[in-house]
Amino acid sequence: MDFPTPLTGQFDLVLAHLPYVPTGDVPLLPRDYRAVEPASAVDGGPDGLDPWRQVTRDCARWLSPTGVLLTQVTGSQAAAALAVGEAAGLAARAVEYDDTVAIAVTA
Repeated sequence: MDFPTPLTGQFDLVLAHLPYVPTGDVPLLPRDYRAVEPASAVDGGPDGLDPWRQVTRDCARWLSPTGVLLTQVTGSQAAAALAVGEAAGLAARAVEYDDTVAIAVTA
């Protein structure tokens, strides 16, 4: 991300709706969905977390001291997504919702 220097540390909330489907699972998505969505909108790399790695690495400097970075991943990616957030120097946690398979990762 390339924001003006005066904005460093100024964001209280960043919401990142990132691709998180592992490359090998993209063909498993419903055919009608794949027909209208470009692969780049869903393909998150080998484990689905490549975009999350980039955002946590780049975003940490833009968050305020109490700022929050949010994304969504699947339950099977939660532990790895938390480790990625923590490796970027963020205090990461997962919030799971009863009515969905996905979880929100905050960092």
